[in-house]
Amino acid sequence: MKNIKIKKLEKYENGDYEEVAFSVYKDKNNNWYCFAFECELEEDEDQYLLEDLLDKYNVSCTEYYGKPFMENGVKKSIVEVKTLNDELECLISILNFSTIVDKQVNNFNYKDCAFVGINYGNGKIILKENERELPIYAPRNNGKTDNFCMKYPEGQLKTMFEKGIDITEHIEGEIKLQLIMLKDSSAHVVYTQNEKDYELIYNLKGFVSKEEVR
Repeated sequence: MKNIKIKKLEKYENGDYEEVAFSVYKDKNNNWYCFAFECELEEDEDQYLLEDLLDKYNVSCTEYYGKPFMENGVKKSIVEVKTLNDELECLISILNFSTIVDKQVNNFNYKDCAFVGINYGNGKIILKENERELPIYAPRNNGKTDNFCMKYPEGQLKTMFEKGIDITEHIEGEIKLQLIMLKDSSAHVVYTQNEKDYELIYNLKGFVSKEEVR
């Protein structure tokens, strides 16, 4: 999902809906909260990403369930999500979900598990004078505590890798680079060698360690 924008549905204009905050509305008839957005669907994107988001943020779709449509040659969808009820825990979860606006969100694999996270674009990795671009991801997996706002120091690490990081001195032999993962205040350059996954870990001061991904 990319170019995610708030979608103010026509039904929100009537008295049955009351805006709570950040384009999250309370459906006063059904005593739940709802939020709608429009997004562009990326090539080969399927429903798994949306289903993962629904699961992690404990929301479900209404009649707007992400059905694809074409507009000016661009594949898009409209999604409205709703909570189970109007309890505080549900409000916090959907408010966290609503921060998806203006982000690019993707599924990606790490430690043989599928994650949902922000795609921060590409970082540059230098290996033996060859440059490779790798996607930079930051996971968001707990709707109770995670939102899609940038966390410290994700922005600083993103900028560091956009400028380029030379990993040559830490690598021996042939490797297959995978991705850059931002988590726990550090950046993890994930690669495969001899059918095992490894990661080079960096913080804002530079290289920290090389570890096998377990």
